[in-house]
Amino acid sequence: MADADPGLERVFAEAGHFPTELRVLRVILRASHLTEEFKWRAPVYTYDSATDATICD
Repeated sequence: MADADPGLERVFAEAGHFPTELRVLRVILRASHLTEEFKWRAPVYTYDSATDATICD
């Protein structure tokens, strides 16, 4: 996978609630066929240009 957006890295590094769980969820989502993007100041996972999941802390 290409280098992640610095905004994405910041969201996960500064997670206030459930930081361990969010990192585990990220590993699972990144292992899927979804594309990880940084939109609306949050991690967004898309497939075929359609938003499938957004992680909010």
